[in-house]
Amino acid sequence: GYYPKGGGEVVVTVNPVKELQPVTMTERGNITKIYGRAFVAGVLPYKLAKDMSAAAVRTIRKEIKDLYINIQALQEKEKARGNGNGIIIIAESSTGCVFAGSALGKKGVYADKIGIEAAEMLLRNIRHNGCVDEFLQDQLIIFMALAKGTSRIRVGAVTLHTQTAIHIAEQLTQV
Repeated sequence: GYYPKGGGEVVVTVNPVKELQPVTMTERGNITKIYGRAFVAGVLPYKLAKDMSAAAVRTIRKEIKDLYINIQALQEKEKARGNGNGIIIIAESSTGCVFAGSALGKKGVYADKIGIEAAEMLLRNIRHNGCVDEFLQDQLIIFMALAKGTSRIRVGAVTLHTQTAIHIAEQLTQV
């Protein structure tokens, strides 16, 4: 479901582990894959998804010229709860690093602008030479803190969320 209506549902199945293994991600490697989805839901026209995708590809192409970029345009009609549009773009590296950029549509904002916004976010996250993007770095802290052994992950600028996650992890683990 889309804001403000909501109503989306996610079902997750998790298999527990006895202990978490440490992770080391310090070498970014080369970007090997870029893919994503530009989507519209409800009464919004499919053309918006195609426009977001095309604008994102054009923007990425300015910096990454020799890689196939697959951003699918999708339309959700039957199961949509409300109207909405957005785009998510993911890049993977040869060493397993993951980066993303995303944007949600807003009433009165051209679809091209949404695609460009997501692409620019992705490129910013790739440029910093870390191994994860600005939104994943804080999510990994708790797993790193609970892992048996020492984990190392190279990041770009440390976000305020990451600083907070480190503080909370220190409090929880008495480190």
